[in-house]
Amino acid sequence: MSEYKYQFTSNFEKKSSKLFKKNSTLRKRFYKTLFQILKNPFYKGLRTHRVNTPKWGEVYSSRVTGDLRILWDFIEDNLIILIIDIGGHEGSRSIY
Repeated sequence: MSEYKYQFTSNFEKKSSKLFKKNSTLRKRFYKTLFQILKNPFYKGLRTHRVNTPKWGEVYSSRVTGDLRILWDFIEDNLIILIIDIGGHEGSRSIY
């Protein structure tokens, strides 16, 4: 499968800088997940699936850690993966 390019939304950059500032291990885990998405967005270990969010509409969700997810979608004829948001899967910090 071909590799994709990626872009971050300003929303993602803002949230991730706060999140990763406190936890370098989490940053490494995120980039490992991102590179896997760029190689194969539907790799089984990512548990990628469509979700319908109030803020972003229907987008993809992939697992970073037990509770951490990233939201993303394809743009520009499916050649670029737009990383939209990062946050918890459940509870008050849920992103969907």
